[in-house]
Parts: sequence; structure tokens; C-alpha cells
Amino acid sequence: MGYLKKIPELKVVENIAHLPSYYLPAVELLEEDHNKQLVMQFMPNEPYRILYLLDENRLYESIADLRKLRAMAATLGKKLPIACWVTSIEAYLYALIAQADELLCDEAHKELASAANRMLIENSLVGRSIDVFYTI
Repeated sequence: MGYLKKIPELKVVENIAHLPSYYLPAVELLEEDHNKQLVMQFMPNEPYRILYLLDENRLYESIADLRKLRAMAATLGKKLPIACWVTSIEAYLYALIAQADELLCDEAHKELASAANRMLIENSLVGRSIDVFYTI
């Protein structure tokens, strides 16, 4: 295995409206005036997760957003579990590159969770190499 210790399983849910209430939108945390206040309220053992909707037109920028969330949490000494909503194989790969803790998709995209796709991803450069977007 590469820099990913374990590739998270892609979970299929009926649709985004059926997610439990403990998924908080990442948009709230990316706003400068809200982020520190919200992160300070997170407790390590609480079931809250940050839900990031990967935009097909901004996949590369999404990695920067997710890393910004991680960096913000690190300054406060907290681990923010991040869940990514994926709708394509490209978004699936970018979520893995950004080291998302959980991956979600809806019934319309359940083919992304197939055993064949999982095997291909596990044996891709994302699953077998170092961080391809690492910058010094």
C-alpha cells in the first residue's frame, strides 16, 4: 500500500437527503469567520463528520480545500473526519488523493462501489505510490 494506509470503502446511500444529521457541510468550515469557532466545538469521540461535495469542475481545487480543513484542525490539535460525496470515478480518485476518511455516493452512482472499481483503485498509482500532489 502507498501513502494511504487503507483505502476507505465507498458507501452507497439512497440520496444526500438521507444522510444522518451528524454530517456537517464543509462550506461552513471553509468560511474564515466560522471555521475556528466550529472546530473548537468538535470533541474527538463525537460522531460528527465534515461532508465535502466534490465539484466535478474543481477537482484539483478540492484537494486544496480538504487540506485547508486538515491544516485548520491541526492548528487546534483536533482530527476532523472528512467524508467526500463522489459522483464519478475521477471524483473518487481525487477524494482518495486528498485522503478523505469516508467516501459516499448515491444510488444513481452505485456502480462506483463495484468490486472491479475497488480492485482497479487499489492497484492504481493512488493506492500504490506516494502522495502524487505533495509539494514542498
